[in-house]
Amino acid sequence: MKQTSRKIFGSFIFDGIITILLGVAMIIWPGEALKFVFIIGGIVLAVFGLIKSIVCFADKKREHSLTEHVAGICEILLGIALAAFSGFFIKIFHYFIAIILAFSAVVLLVHAITIRKEGGPMMILSFVFAVLSASLSVPLFIKPVWIAQFEVRLGGIAFIIEGLAMIIFFRKIKKVKDYAKVIVVEEIEKKEGSER
Repeated sequence: MKQTSRKIFGSFIFDGIITILLGVAMIIWPGEALKFVFIIGGIVLAVFGLIKSIVCFADKKREHSLTEHVAGICEILLGIALAAFSGFFIKIFHYFIAIILAFSAVVLLVHAITIRKEGGPMMILSFVFAVLSASLSVPLFIKPVWIAQFEVRLGGIAFIIEGLAMIIFFRKIKKVKDYAKVIVVEEIEKKEGSER
């Protein structure tokens, strides 16, 4: 019992420290961290595609469709492309988000104009969200990599907070652990007493 609880609490502290270090790395090297995420994502996608392809090709009963074969091959190719050209895909991804936000702004603005006769909160909300969507899309069009690095830094801050929370929680749970030992010992003594 002692060994198991030591392993659990040791792992909790270790996870907290690793999370903090990962957050610090994301703040210090946001560009490299973002590329790393895209490279790992590409590798994972390629491996899943390879597994899917192997399963499809090894299927002697022919239960897998041609679509699944093609999907596996496409996943492999896309995974390799993501890993090899991560910088390009980072820009493309943020341009894609910017286009979605700009389109959303236009749709919301048209909605606000069509219901302007009614007035009220829906028109105001549609107009406010149209302005917000447009204002968020502009920086993504102008500086997609800078915005991506800013997002990674925010993620790094979140990781640091999470790691600190894990360590602080561990300190508090240690007190609960001692209380749990007492309860477990009492339960064992009750079982042994009832068996006699």
